[in-house]
Amino acid sequence: MRALILTDADVAAREASMLSRLEVGLLDQNIRVLYAEPSDDRLHVDAESLITGLTYTSGGSFLTRKARARRLVRDIDEHIGFDDPSSSRLDVVHAIGEGAWAMALQTAASAGSNLVVEVLSRHELERVRSFESTAGRALGDGSRFAWLAPGQAMHDALRDRARRAPILLVPWGAHASSGTKPSRPPEQLAAVAIITAGRSSKRLEHLLDALKSLSPAEGAAPPLIFLDEHAVSRTHTASRYAREIGIEDRLSIVPSLEHSRSLTARCDLLVLPDGDGQHRSIILDAMAGGVLVASESDSLLADVLVDGSTALLTPEASVDAWTRVLSAALEPGNERAKAIRSQARALIKEDRSAATHVNSLVAAYDAICDAEPIPFS
Repeated sequence: MRALILTDADVAAREASMLSRLEVGLLDQNIRVLYAEPSDDRLHVDAESLITGLTYTSGGSFLTRKARARRLVRDIDEHIGFDDPSSSRLDVVHAIGEGAWAMALQTAASAGSNLVVEVLSRHELERVRSFESTAGRALGDGSRFAWLAPGQAMHDALRDRARRAPILLVPWGAHASSGTKPSRPPEQLAAVAIITAGRSSKRLEHLLDALKSLSPAEGAAPPLIFLDEHAVSRTHTASRYAREIGIEDRLSIVPSLEHSRSLTARCDLLVLPDGDGQHRSIILDAMAGGVLVASESDSLLADVLVDGSTALLTPEASVDAWTRVLSAALEPGNERAKAIRSQARALIKEDRSAATHVNSLVAAYDAICDAEPIPFS
């Protein structure tokens, strides 16, 4: 089987770790994988990778998209090297990231391939019905189309939105570390990583206010704060606001915090202040590595982030609500936080492993290509 995974720039920047896991797993299942991302961004496939990395032109109008897709298909032909011109170029085109949906659709139509599209956020969920109509007009009679859901909660939400295409559950996964993350000594500063899509500067400000309010009297020394540069470039306010409230000496803006995950793995807490249903593999990596996750309650992540079980959640993004959550999360020796980290890691090992992700994706590819599905393991 031949598969093209086509991402937008945002997914390419933040999901390199997950894409690498898929690369190895799919090759092991005898699936030849090609990978394409926008040419206006740095190619995130490593030079030593076994996967074939291609680029496509993301700019331009919809009028030029067909020509850009044909150019990508020619590049695919050159890398695959067909001896039989009647054979299919690709069995499936797999789109990850809303910015790649249109190009993936046109590429599948040009190559006569099947198409699967992942839905990763509440914003993408709102586009499902309109895209189904577009896909129905663009794909030929011999091509099939399906939605992929990265979790059960998103799968349930898609059932209320999708009208034509089937929905396949492909739960994202991670590698659980061997051993337990050691507890932070009371005298050591806590470290907090913040991942945000940057769509709401007010939510981020409320979180920073709550972090400022933490004090040794509440059992937590003022923590070090690491914020992804990708979010700051969108909001343009985080650094300025940190100066205004006097925590700029504790805030570090980190380039590609999601791309290189070693820093997050050493933090005590990963905080998600957006509440936009965004599926990010760094959440699973944090849980697998014993990093506590705190987030605003979100129905689209409810199968992974369960308050008091696998995460600490707040029903609202207010300063007071965040302060309560952060105080419990960062209190040295907090037994509840320790239990949550343990249960979160168990969830990854038992239900959300990287192997489960790969096996379910292979089953989805087989299903869309009308082959015998491979059972999940």
